Amino acid sequence: MKLAPVVRGLRAHPHLTVRIVHTGQHYDPAMTDIFFRDLGIPAPDVHLDVGSGTHGVQTARIIERYETHLMERRPHGTVVFGDVNSTVACALAAVKLGIPVAHVEAGLRSFDRTMPEEINRLLTDAMADLLLVSEPSGVTNLQREGVDDSKIRLVGNVMIDSLFSQLPVARSRGAAAALGLDGRRYGFVTLHRPSNVDDPAMLGELLRLLHELAEQLPLVFAVHPRTRSAVSRMGLDYFIGSGQRDLICVGPQSYIDTVSLVSGAGRRPHRFRRPSGRKFGAGRSVSHTAREHGTAGHGDARNEPIGRQRPHAHPISVHRRARESMERRPTDSVVGRQGW
Repeated sequence: MKLAPVVRGLRAHPHLTVRIVHTGQHYDPAMTDIFFRDLGIPAPDVHLDVGSGTHGVQTARIIERYETHLMERRPHGTVVFGDVNSTVACALAAVKLGIPVAHVEAGLRSFDRTMPEEINRLLTDAMADLLLVSEPSGVTNLQREGVDDSKIRLVGNVMIDSLFSQLPVARSRGAAAALGLDGRRYGFVTLHRPSNVDDPAMLGELLRLLHELAEQLPLVFAVHPRTRSAVSRMGLDYFIGSGQRDLICVGPQSYIDTVSLVSGAGRRPHRFRRPSGRKFGAGRSVSHTAREHGTAGHGDARNEPIGRQRPHAHPISVHRRARESMERRPTDSVVGRQGW
């Protein structure tokens, strides 16, 4: 999603040659191939095929294999995106070889160092020569960390560029109608953060919450491969098993289908009833969030429900950051306007 508009901009420049390197960190076809197709991204020129593993194992493989590639075909610069293991690993491999690094979506901070992504952001921004920032808070964060202003460019949010380029197609897709929700109000949910799905107690509580919330508003739950694996490993399959009515569990969704579902979700304001005296987790009342993250579920376009069932649960209410993003004007995200 971040790569698509940047590649288009770079390839439109007559003096630049662009080489796309796919690390293989996301290797399921439902999590990678369909994005290249939906967003019109050219096929990768290089595959590193690193596969899955612990953070250390996966990061080390990427460094080793990307370094080998850089030594064989040295570029004038490396562009990395976001905050995943591939981001920090490729940046480290490049900078140690004296190759300039540009970081797209630099400066974002959660201020929570228990998140692996936060560590990746901090390290990548510390190494990068050019920091391409998506929003003003990112500039503020980098300046607070002592980064020289000459490295910082506020270029806009490339995710919004991708969204606006695909929104007309997505709105005509009718993904909700394919799930029997045509004309009905519904919510859209995905869960995949390790903090939410790797702990059996947390994941079980969240699934119960979704079932109770779905009694008030039907929910489409795009089950991420990580979440499905955790559910099976923890013996919680009955939460997404057969016989459910209002929690509609589907496989990973393509970018187009995800935007289609998000754009049609919660068309009118809806207030969820709170349960009497129930608490979530360590004494915290729950008031949000049915959608865990601004980026929705990924994967293949199949909309086959994988079961419907309704155990008792807790409620959570839906926030709409993605919906709000759709109403914004496209941002200026031209890359290559300035030199390294």
